[in-house]
Amino acid sequence: MRKILRLKVLLFVMLFGSVAWGQERTVTGKVTSADDGSPLPGVNVVVKGTTVGTVTDADGNYSLAVPENVRTLVFSFVGFVSQEVSLGDRTSVSVQLQSDVTQLSEVVVTGYGVQERRKLSTSVSSVAGSDLAQLATPSFVDQLAGRAAGVQITVPSGILGQTPTILIRGVNSLSSGTFPLVVIDGIPMTTGNQSALTNTNPLGDINPADIESYEILKDGAAAAIYGSRAANGVILITTRRGDKSKGKTSVELSTSVGWSEAVDKFDLLNAAQFVEVANQKLANAGQAPAAFTDPAVPGSGETDWQDVLLRRGAFINYNVNISGATENTNYYVSAGYQKQESNVVRNDFERLSFRTNLDHRVNKWLKVGTGINLTNSITNGLNIGSGALSGNLAGGLRAFPNVTVFNPNHPTGYNITADNQALGQGANTLGITSNWTNQAYVLDKNIFRANTTRLLGNIYAQVDIVDGLSFKTYYGVDWLGNKDFQTLDNVHGDGRGGNGSLFN
Repeated sequence: MRKILRLKVLLFVMLFGSVAWGQERTVTGKVTSADDGSPLPGVNVVVKGTTVGTVTDADGNYSLAVPENVRTLVFSFVGFVSQEVSLGDRTSVSVQLQSDVTQLSEVVVTGYGVQERRKLSTSVSSVAGSDLAQLATPSFVDQLAGRAAGVQITVPSGILGQTPTILIRGVNSLSSGTFPLVVIDGIPMTTGNQSALTNTNPLGDINPADIESYEILKDGAAAAIYGSRAANGVILITTRRGDKSKGKTSVELSTSVGWSEAVDKFDLLNAAQFVEVANQKLANAGQAPAAFTDPAVPGSGETDWQDVLLRRGAFINYNVNISGATENTNYYVSAGYQKQESNVVRNDFERLSFRTNLDHRVNKWLKVGTGINLTNSITNGLNIGSGALSGNLAGGLRAFPNVTVFNPNHPTGYNITADNQALGQGANTLGITSNWTNQAYVLDKNIFRANTTRLLGNIYAQVDIVDGLSFKTYYGVDWLGNKDFQTLDNVHGDGRGGNGSLFN
């Protein structure tokens, strides 16, 4: 009886195994290009809705074991249109993939018009504005760093308002500057600092959320179009416009928040270490000790001046736009607000922007349009010179770590010497060298502010002569008004020698 039972179990296992084996089949085939019939290696062949798949070999052939119930295979390859093939009961499936016409027909702005990328012979790098719009920077140039071949972008420091250094294919001039020409919607724009008091970056007047694309011209063709101004290359900016393919009106709202802070700080001595090293230095010179920390002495204590001068700076950005198109008219309207605090105390940037772009087809041969960008930005900067009365970080690195920021015995409440000239010395018997100031007081009392209003506007008319040939003329204005405001306190710091100053 047991032998009969074992035999039945064995027969069941063999039967089940043969059925399971019969539930899979092997599908083979070849993938070629529909353009010239050449085999395509590396094509992905996947069972639809699963991770079961393979790739074609060097001759375009593939072999794939698939479950019996599979009905569809998906063939995909970069530069070609993906194709789904119904399998049915077949065990051999060969396909021809069509070229992705959308990719091959991508157009590039070249300064004198647009051209299909596959026909482009000059050196042009393209960057989509949507790839950069949400990055937390006040200027679109900061966002381009590392995203275009042959373009090197560096920021001089962490101070907001400084124009980045842009090198396109290295240094092209030793004496005439290295900054490229920047052209927005066909109109060259002002790029240099416009403030007499603090660093301002005119490129920050463009809201990155309004930019559709960047094209960077890097070879001799740029000079052929724009002349000597293009010796250092050209950055072409195309702003967003209404999308006729969408038809109806669309509204987009975006916001981003974040913060910035120093990722590393100088490794400085604390109060006890400073006292030890300073006194040892004096002892080696045969002099009496002069550095002390005594909590009973006003202004004596421990301070990390980097914590006083640096902070976690907040960032907030709001953008809203309305765009759409009718049969003959495309429109785009946007508004944006950005506030960014530097990781350095008292340094921040604020921008309110408005843009409208309008295109209208008058008839089959005439098209007109306009673009207006209005911006108001406020930059609160710093006197970042290296002098004792100016440089905030330089002064902070030289300040005694065994004294406090504040001293209740001084009329100002800050730790300052009796003659208001230098940082208070606390329990130290020698004052600070070079009369370095109390940088906390300087930052709290002095103001370096630039308020910039800017209008970038253009109108154009385009006459379509024949299919593929048109004449387009632009008229534009770049109006920039800057209001500078500066106060230097008369008690301590930069304004002490002149009994204070006011500049407006």
